[in-house]
Amino acid sequence: FTVTVDNSSELTVGGWVKLRLTSTVAVSEFLSPYQPEPSWTTLFNTGITIREEHSIINTDGRRVTFGEPIHTNISSRFGWTITDFKHIERVGIEDICFMGTWKDTFVHHKDAIHDGGWSLVRFSRTTNSWIRRCTFVDVNRAVSISNSANVSIYHVTMSGNRGHSSVAVNDCYGVWVGLSEDLASHHHGPGSSGRSTGTVYWRYDMQRGQRIDAHGAQPYANLLDCVHGGILYGSGASIGNLPNHMKHYVLWNFRHGGSNTSYDFWRQGENARDRFVQPIIVGFHGDPVEFNEENLEVLESQGSPVEPESLWEAQMELRLGALPGFYSGLID
Repeated sequence: FTVTVDNSSELTVGGWVKLRLTSTVAVSEFLSPYQPEPSWTTLFNTGITIREEHSIINTDGRRVTFGEPIHTNISSRFGWTITDFKHIERVGIEDICFMGTWKDTFVHHKDAIHDGGWSLVRFSRTTNSWIRRCTFVDVNRAVSISNSANVSIYHVTMSGNRGHSSVAVNDCYGVWVGLSEDLASHHHGPGSSGRSTGTVYWRYDMQRGQRIDAHGAQPYANLLDCVHGGILYGSGASIGNLPNHMKHYVLWNFRHGGSNTSYDFWRQGENARDRFVQPIIVGFHGDPVEFNEENLEVLESQGSPVEPESLWEAQMELRLGALPGFYSGLID
């Protein structure tokens, strides 16, 4: 939660900042035990890019304490900085059925209409905000969250004609999507891209054969928790933005739903995609598969769910001493 800075005079309690890193020198540390390939132009030209949004709860001399945990290791030799994060907060959308008129058969990247002709809600530069009890029918893009922190999305249903994406998370910290379902089976399922971290999909229902979203551009430390249905290979990421995910991609009690019978999360071959830096997979069950365990950090209880059922709930209870009452009310 705490970093030591050269000068904290312009940092105020209650303010929001971005913890930032751009470094070609840090690539090997963040990608270990792998090495980038020459076609991964973002890593070769720009390097590792980290952008974590944080609120400040205390300053003590040069020590600055955030209200949210830092999700990565910090070494001063890589040249980390802190900058101001301009935003709006407490933006809420609730109890609305959003209806598009998207009726065609979706073709990925066919044209602008197919990809985004009916794009309904986008949050950008928001904190402590929410979308709840909403439905999105016949749309190309239901929800897009970018450059934001601490956004909650729950009791949301996507239905109707299949389109481009369900809930897209890009360049964010701490987006939580819970108790939601994608009945439309949009092309891009649950995922996190573009430096996003701390994204949690909790008790989220995909459709059988639907792909997770893995557009790359260096997301890290994200969780699919009690997600039902779907397959694990990603539906995004250009070669230049690989890998699909950096360290600490966690799947906890994921129920597999698809015809895939094997997964290798560091696939070999020219221009091969589906590159995830050693995911952590616990309690994987549903349609059976085999994993290349050499490319996993953890593989535990394959074929059977584990206790606790929800890692996110268990961590919250550990942190707070008990689950808040309103969370159990959400499930009921």
